[in-house]
Amino acid sequence: MEEYLKKYIEAGEIQVTRTNIQISEEFLGSYEVPKLSFQIGSERVVAKPIGHRVIAADGRVDLIGTRGTLRLVLLEKERPAIRTKIVIGERVVEESSKSLNPASEINEIGWYIATLPPRITRTEISADAFRDALVELSDG
Repeated sequence: MEEYLKKYIEAGEIQVTRTNIQISEEFLGSYEVPKLSFQIGSERVVAKPIGHRVIAADGRVDLIGTRGTLRLVLLEKERPAIRTKIVIGERVVEESSKSLNPASEINEIGWYIATLPPRITRTEISADAFRDALVELSDG
């Protein structure tokens, strides 16, 4: 994230602060990760890690500002599908499989902005998209 904003940080237009937070996940246990705060003038946007093992992604970070929250998700092109099976007694009533990351939306492994369900869209993050997201979330 800091790399996307390098020229603004070097120019003193954005200040970045790191603090460690504790995350606890069912299969990974507890661990520390950095939380970033971006100060843009009088506005602050926080990049808060949510988890490594999240449905449909290999990680999630929420960007939280005064004007809302954006989800950033780490995605890869080919991701296993979620499979469900409904069994009553010993009889399988229903089985289904759904790919969580349609290949047409994912160009390569990387960070994407994801909208909320039910109609999730994913937009690959670039330096410009990340800067625009910070401006949108702050009051800038």
